[in-house]
Amino acid sequence: MIEERNGRIERFEIWLDQKLLKVPSPKRKRLIAQFARFVHLNRMRHLASHNSLKEGTLLSARQSTSTAIEFLEFLDGRGKDPGECTQEDINDWLAGGPTTRSLARTFARWAMGARHIPKLDFPYRVAKTLPRLSQDRRLELIRRALDDDELDSGDRAACLLMLLFGQPLTRVAAMKMEQFLHSDDGGLQVIFGEDPIEVPVVFSPVFKDYLANRPNTNTASNPGSPWCFPGFSPGEHISANRLMIRLREVGIDLQGAKNATLQELVLLIPPAIAADALGYSYQVMDIHEQRAGARWKAYPELVRSQSKD
Repeated sequence: MIEERNGRIERFEIWLDQKLLKVPSPKRKRLIAQFARFVHLNRMRHLASHNSLKEGTLLSARQSTSTAIEFLEFLDGRGKDPGECTQEDINDWLAGGPTTRSLARTFARWAMGARHIPKLDFPYRVAKTLPRLSQDRRLELIRRALDDDELDSGDRAACLLMLLFGQPLTRVAAMKMEQFLHSDDGGLQVIFGEDPIEVPVVFSPVFKDYLANRPNTNTASNPGSPWCFPGFSPGEHISANRLMIRLREVGIDLQGAKNATLQELVLLIPPAIAADALGYSYQVMDIHEQRAGARWKAYPELVRSQSKD
């Protein structure tokens, strides 16, 4: 177990080195490197030493570091070094973009403590509005993906990946066949994060039928494609943009569908467990927990799968 978790640390270090190569300013590069190593790598090593380093921590560290880089680029665009940052800059940063900009708070607080940035207020912002399907509409779309044989089989599978498991379109488009596990008793599991999740029995035929008859795999240039959704070009998966167009034609509000699903799931299982199972950072799932509505129905298979850990 420790070797596996140390593998996550190595993956973060490799990712960080590649990320820093794209930072043009040596001063900014040094600052981000110090932040990532003193804050995230120290925390990850501590968790690994207690056998508690999860995939969600790795994803969270990446997102936090990426947002820190974007924040410094924002200041640079205003012609300012970090030491010249003002409260107005922070307020404009938070107000001028998505809620995830508030994830730069970890970096800002560390930088303030290390005297790289003046002592300022950096609030954690939650969006006032978040696109979300109603539960009735979500269930209607789930039923359609399950029962409507007139829909393309790939569109039905992609819809269910979003509506059952809250997967973003970019991940759905890039899913690999190896993420689906077939058991001897006919069951089906899918992997998004750390551990396989049982696909509810009623939905497994949609996935099995599609995976057994994927398009664009009979040509000489694309035999045995590893992708669940093969593209038209040899060796490539379908583009997220093309899949987006297809699902919108089905009538899905993509962002609303993802948000509705995640907000339902965090009411059924703890956000940290949901993050590890579904491949999200803890911060993202915490935001969805804050915005979640009422319970409606448990997914017994998902709950049982996680309760065994």
